[in-house]
Amino acid sequence: MKKIALFSLVILVFASGCREMAGRRVRGSGHITTENRSESGFNSIDVSGAIDVYIKQDSATSVKLEADDNILEYIEVHTEGSTLEIYTENGIRLRPSNKIKVYISNPQYKEIHVSGASSVRCENEITSTDMLDINLSGASEGTLELNAPRISVNVTGASNASIKGKTKDFEGSVSGASKIKGYDLLSENAAVDASGASHIEIFASVKIDGQASGASSINYKGNAQSSVEKSGASRVNKKD
Repeated sequence: MKKIALFSLVILVFASGCREMAGRRVRGSGHITTENRSESGFNSIDVSGAIDVYIKQDSATSVKLEADDNILEYIEVHTEGSTLEIYTENGIRLRPSNKIKVYISNPQYKEIHVSGASSVRCENEITSTDMLDINLSGASEGTLELNAPRISVNVTGASNASIKGKTKDFEGSVSGASKIKGYDLLSENAAVDASGASHIEIFASVKIDGQASGASSINYKGNAQSSVEKSGASRVNKKD
């Protein structure tokens, strides 16, 4: 009898621990509202936790959240160094009635990191005199309009990027069933790496090099001289 009671106590403690690990659930009220957050001094963005971000290049800096009124308090927005960090509070499982949206305006952007089923979309062309660095991971999405002398895009974990604009040097890397659609990003030189059933579409007018492996594919447009290596069941194709 004592063994049964002890076993039941262990099960109860284990179940309570699982509930604690799962976190508290907060279901959206259905009343969508907005809230401004006072942040400044950043040139990079790091977003995670199923949040849709809309970025705009503007002379003034602003950060506006849009979500259920009872969920806004669980969305963390902080500036650490030169990076604006946006994520949901640890230990809270949010169930919003609609997508959580964040609208960001800022004069300059250098790096954009998006993860955890989040997305980023440019509301106007993002220009820079330096390198622009984009990272998408964990089933995230990016719809980007960029203009910079050098652009680097790294896409992993079943994520997708659609890019247009202009650059001199483009670096693209995809892995884990991810995709870059970049025919409308006009580059001179492209260095690309595709692996793990991933796919890249690019435009290059001078030179393209890199490698494709593991059932991945690279399609390119333009008159670039190609020196892309391929292995396994990968493919490299020139498109008209």
